[in-house]
Amino acid sequence: MRRVFAFLCVSADMPEGLEDCSKLPKLTEALLRKGYKEDDIRKILGDNILRVMEQSEKVSKEMQTTQ
Repeated sequence: MRRVFAFLCVSADMPEGLEDCSKLPKLTEALLRKGYKEDDIRKILGDNILRVMEQSEKVSKEMQTTQ
């Protein structure tokens, strides 16, 4: 189950009650109550998308140098 967290992230299309980033502490609290580990919550809240963006930038630079 832990491997799934490598692919999850919070999107801009949030359900009612999580309309904006000021509500993220509520999401964090709920995930902690459900037993999620802090490391997994960090991945969901932003680390995953940052990882994807960094990898995309790296590939883009590599593609530019090979053209």
